[in-house]
Amino acid sequence: MSASGATRLFGGLLLGWLLTGGIFVLMLLALPGLELAASLQSARMFVQDAWLFIETNLRASILPFTAVLLVWLTQFARLRQLLGDEDPSFARIVRTEQALEQCAGLFFGIGVVWTAIGMRDALLFALGDQDLVQSQSAFSVLQRLVDGGILLALSTTIVGAVGGYLMRIAKSVFLGSGLVCLYMAEAGRPDREQLESLQRIERKLSALDRGGNERKGQT
Repeated sequence: MSASGATRLFGGLLLGWLLTGGIFVLMLLALPGLELAASLQSARMFVQDAWLFIETNLRASILPFTAVLLVWLTQFARLRQLLGDEDPSFARIVRTEQALEQCAGLFFGIGVVWTAIGMRDALLFALGDQDLVQSQSAFSVLQRLVDGGILLALSTTIVGAVGGYLMRIAKSVFLGSGLVCLYMAEAGRPDREQLESLQRIERKLSALDRGGNERKGQT
């Protein structure tokens, strides 16, 4: 898949998502007895519930996850633009691809770090007071683990792993062909340069040989 083909595919997917969302909104508005205000209220409640779910499960990790995702999207768009240039800069492409890989690694790392933070907080909250733990049932201790942040640990592990893999898959699907072609062309550049040098030497030798023959003919 070329860079232009990847661009068209990415644009088609985005357009499909937008059309699907638009059709869903129109279906909600077209339901019998459902007014616009009620539809907007339902949409607002859905957004609030979704945000509450995300905030409950990710907490402060939302900020680094979002920051890394934005940087990755920026570098992804830049790399796609560089691959589409007529004379791409190999050094800039390598740096941008490395930035994409670093973003994917950071996404994994954020999940791991917040997993450790969540487990530590959950264990301290649930088992920190030994006298209280001894007087409680196993279900109560489990509830204290949940309240202490074990959901944060599990959720950030999932988000970090899934997000990191999706970043690498997206780069491979949409930009992989262009990168492979560029690297193959760059790997063959020394051979092409040597061939061009030999051809120049051959032309010079041929010119010298013709000049020598002309001088011999004149004498």
